[in-house]
Amino acid sequence: MTNYQQEKRNAILLLNECAKEIKREYPRDKPAQRQYINDYADDLQKSLPYSLTDAQRERIAQALSNRACQLHPKD
Repeated sequence: MTNYQQEKRNAILLLNECAKEIKREYPRDKPAQRQYINDYADDLQKSLPYSLTDAQRERIAQALSNRACQLHPKD
C-alpha cells in the first residue's frame, strides 16, 4: 500500500469514527453534528503530510468532503 493510499484510508477511518462519536454525544442536534463533521474533515485536510503531491492532497480532500456529506445525519 502506498503512502497516498494509507493516508487516504486513515483519514476516512478517522472521519468515520468522529461521526460515530458526535452522533452518540449529540443524538438530536443535527446542525451540530453536521458542523462538527465538516470541521473535522477540514482539520484532516489541513493535516495531510507535505510528502504527498498537491494532486494527491487534493484527491484526499475531495474524498473527505464526499465522505463528510455521506455522514451527515438525514432529516
